[in-house]
Amino acid sequence: MPSANHETTLARQWELLKILPSRRPGLTSRDIRDRLERAGHDVSKRTVERDLSELLRVFPIFSNEISKPFGWHWKPGARVDFPGIELAEAVSLGLLEDLLRQLIPPSFTEALEGRFAEAREKLRVLPQNKYAKWSDLIRYMAPGLPLHKPTINLDVSRAVQEALLQKLQLMVHYRGPGSTTNKELLLHPLAIIQQSYVAHGT
Repeated sequence: MPSANHETTLARQWELLKILPSRRPGLTSRDIRDRLERAGHDVSKRTVERDLSELLRVFPIFSNEISKPFGWHWKPGARVDFPGIELAEAVSLGLLEDLLRQLIPPSFTEALEGRFAEAREKLRVLPQNKYAKWSDLIRYMAPGLPLHKPTINLDVSRAVQEALLQKLQLMVHYRGPGSTTNKELLLHPLAIIQQSYVAHGT
């Protein structure tokens, strides 16, 4: 397993490659350092220069040495598209993940699983960054008495959400509190309202 320090270096160098422009005049090492800091990497100008020297041996990047300070950019026609997630997006997704799982159809959250995983990994490799710790410093407290999160059958939730989206009626079997028998009800879903951990259908 790579060390935490090695992972941090890889994350920083990956971010650096994403930052580099595709043409002249390029970015100076100081510009790159400033952008890396805004992306959550606390580095020195010397570290950036060392990273550039290492990456130059592997990737088609170029130092424009026509005038000082030198500008770094990709060689013409060599720009590489680097997928990834920004720090602000990672923090936001980390805070919203639990709430989104309760509010949107499972097919939507399944499509977002990759982004949620990217967000968690982004925050994990930046353990010293103050913004990466934001989700540990705040909590949402619902007004009133604390409520336990209900256990909702995924098939039931999916059926209700699909009926709502398709504007269809929904035939359900309902058993009220304290009852031992089911009632058959024809529902006309109009909306799902989330109040703390209690979901209300209308």
